[in-house]
Amino acid sequence: MKKNIFVFTSIFAALLSSSTITSAQWTGVNVTDIETDPSLPVDNVFIHNKLGIGVGTTTPSSELTVNGDMAFDASTGISRQLLGNTSSLGGALLLLSNTSLTDGAGITLHSASNINSPGLIEYSSYDAAGSAKDPAHDFKYDDGTANTSIMTLYKDGHVGIGTTASPLGQFFVNGWTGINGSLYFEKSTSNRSIYGQSDDNLALFANTGFSDGGGIALGADNSTGVNSGIVRVVAGGSKSSLSTTSPETAFDILLYDQNNYSGLVSVYKNGKVLIGDQTGLINTTSDYRLYVETGIITEKLKVAIASTTNNAWADYVFEDNYELKSLNEVENYITTNKHLPDVPSAKEVSENGIDVASMDATLLRKIEELTLYVIEQQKEINALKQQLNK
Repeated sequence: MKKNIFVFTSIFAALLSSSTITSAQWTGVNVTDIETDPSLPVDNVFIHNKLGIGVGTTTPSSELTVNGDMAFDASTGISRQLLGNTSSLGGALLLLSNTSLTDGAGITLHSASNINSPGLIEYSSYDAAGSAKDPAHDFKYDDGTANTSIMTLYKDGHVGIGTTASPLGQFFVNGWTGINGSLYFEKSTSNRSIYGQSDDNLALFANTGFSDGGGIALGADNSTGVNSGIVRVVAGGSKSSLSTTSPETAFDILLYDQNNYSGLVSVYKNGKVLIGDQTGLINTTSDYRLYVETGIITEKLKVAIASTTNNAWADYVFEDNYELKSLNEVENYITTNKHLPDVPSAKEVSENGIDVASMDATLLRKIEELTLYVIEQQKEINALKQQLNK
């Protein structure tokens, strides 16, 4: 009641000095007419002692009913306020487009002392005949030339930022999205998804782009009528040479067992790939690209020879100018070194491993040399047979 008296007193103080006041008796109800501008054909303010104050109306529906606009004059250093009752334990201040929240839109401001919704701001809209895809709340920015929608909340619970089209997903952003913290998806019986657009790319960056961090880009191309896509995993930085020891890691696939991380697959910025967890395998100056811990099992392996030049394969053994060691030379070498000529020793293999293509070529060379020895021996046997048969 004290607030009503304050409102009445304020209005009277502002209007009495320049207004004409008349009183009338309407069906047993006292009505006071404050005519602020006698030249106007319609009276401006009516004070109805039972229903309330009407501005621009003779039938106020509440303590203060305004038929028209309400403006707050400019003030220097003082905030213009519309206050509710902060002492109420269950009350709130409502701003409604119609007479209630069930026949229009409204804003509900709950006080901090509200035991049910302390300090809560509720935005409500109601449209029984509308579609679930219709906007419920629209936040806009007007720069004087255009009215731009910044964020729209739809009646089906979808949210669109930077777009006026109905969102394809629960949360739709037309443009860049920055996250300072974590993005969490609630548990669901269906897949939780992040979607892009057809014929476009969807990128996830650790920083502002590929040039200053890592990222994943998902590309879609449906322009030809056939669905196709590409996944790009990009690490920012400079590529180093294959001979670089202790190269920087570009990508890691890790396993976490609640205590420690262990490496499964690592790709390095010098182009080397490690399968396993022994990072020391790639800390060499060799120019190999794939390093596998413990071994490989495969049903088929094909080694391609990059070039037939530089005696990459052993066919040169059968050339006329090939210098085949005598068996006596081979015997002496074996006696001294305990392995065949041009074949790595067990110690060398243990320390350096073997190149499969090179070793196959070496073994083939030894087989071809052995074939030449057998052919030569056969010639000698045939010559001895001829001598015996004479």
